[in-house]
Amino acid sequence: MQFETNGRPLERRSSSMPSFTALAAHEVSGDLEEGKPDVQGSSGQAGVLQRALAFVVKWSRALLAMAAVYAVLLTMLLMLLRRLPTRGALSEKAHLPENTELLMKLPRNISELRAVRHTLELYRANYATYIAGLLVLVYLVLTSLSIPGALIINLLIGSLYSLPLALVTVAAVSTAGACLNYELSAFLVRDMIIDLMPGKIGAFHHSVERHRDHLLNYFVVIRVTPLLPSWFINFSSPIVNIDRRTFALGTFIGAQPLNIISVSAGRTLSKLTSYRDLYGPRTLLLLTMCACAALTPVFLKRLLSRTRARWQSTG
Repeated sequence: MQFETNGRPLERRSSSMPSFTALAAHEVSGDLEEGKPDVQGSSGQAGVLQRALAFVVKWSRALLAMAAVYAVLLTMLLMLLRRLPTRGALSEKAHLPENTELLMKLPRNISELRAVRHTLELYRANYATYIAGLLVLVYLVLTSLSIPGALIINLLIGSLYSLPLALVTVAAVSTAGACLNYELSAFLVRDMIIDLMPGKIGAFHHSVERHRDHLLNYFVVIRVTPLLPSWFINFSSPIVNIDRRTFALGTFIGAQPLNIISVSAGRTLSKLTSYRDLYGPRTLLLLTMCACAALTPVFLKRLLSRTRARWQSTG
């Protein structure tokens, strides 16, 4: 199986991650098979090292460009955090008692999450716009970098804002983070991802082509269910020719079930005893039902086409 990248077909290779030297040796052997003169001894080794260095340079440029984009986001977040009003300023403005405990860190358990929520509520009551921007930017950084922690932000946003506003905000920001990864892959690290995961990319491409006629439904299903990691879907989608509209719409729709569960749980934060409470049988049942709902139009379309074919054959 082959699929196109930058105008040239790329064959599916081993799913294991090749080293730079191995990749360079593969390129050299390809040149020899095409009839180019063999290079022996030290000059041959120099050619391998030269090609290995070329791979390193190519990947370094892509990684540096991607790191620059992420560095901008992180810099904006750090600047916003540095401008966070001090606890003294908050206590003075909110007229808090001296012994009021304020906690601002990534919570490790539900009790710390409740304490962080209490602190954010005090900040929101006095610095509403600032806290809203901070939560959105933290969420965007977590989703774009594929860092675990988006669930915590979902719970906090759900506990601080109304359900409609929280759902729209979470869905929009999570989709924006995924789309950022999509564009980074499309313009910067496409070839690098193909070289690092050719087998997985090839298998995903084959699956996408099988469902090309109902691509949106298929994409919603893989977003709803944990069939593939989110970061892999984000970075491999432009490689397997999933268009931007399908990607953004499928991500927005497919993320809603988990968003609804986590945001709704944030509104009853006092009843939670562990993060595991969010992934019980009810959650699995809801995700299964959503996946079935996404596939229902596909099944109906196939059933209708088969029925028409039978009528035509009997007629």
